[in-house]
Amino acid sequence: MFRAVSGAVLEGRREHPFHPVAATIEVLEIMETALAQLRPAESSGPVAP
Repeated sequence: MFRAVSGAVLEGRREHPFHPVAATIEVLEIMETALAQLRPAESSGPVAP
């Protein structure tokens, strides 16, 4: 997928038709939400076995 997107960008397109920018933004938002939920657990130290 990276090669296809890179090729599209090199051709002057702003996104690949199979992987639109909106999909990338959605994935990044999901990752930010997951990180926000994990941060409090990280700051409290390791989990007891």
